Amino acid sequence: MKQKCRYNIRLAEKKGVTVRAWDDIDGFYKMIQITGGRDGFGVHSLEYYRRAYEVFHPTGCVSLLVAEFENKPLAALMVFFRRKRAWYIYGASNDEERNRMPTYLLQWEAMRWSKSHGCEEYDLWGYLTKMKHARIAIRKSQ
Repeated sequence: MKQKCRYNIRLAEKKGVTVRAWDDIDGFYKMIQITGGRDGFGVHSLEYYRRAYEVFHPTGCVSLLVAEFENKPLAALMVFFRRKRAWYIYGASNDEERNRMPTYLLQWEAMRWSKSHGCEEYDLWGYLTKMKHARIAIRKSQ
């Protein structure tokens, strides 16, 4: 993890951002519509996200996490896992309080959630970087 990323995680904490489990699929959907409009990507229907969550949540293989400031949702993501790998599949953020870096802390907490479920890899899936495969090994020292 690059130094700037670690800095932004700590900055989010200092600026009062918190992350917790969430079950507000409607809230997530509103946020992902904002993200899709801002970043120019397609968004599935509300029912699609609801079904993905409802199918996997009873098995414990998915978590919907939200980053908040003063109890106001700023960003959210759905992380799935199977065996020793977790996948960041869907992420969203609104246009408010972006200077608080909520997405950095949110991804960090998703990695920690993944590790707590025995995962050794956190796959960024659709996030393209200079690497051939965008995935991060979760070190045992974290």
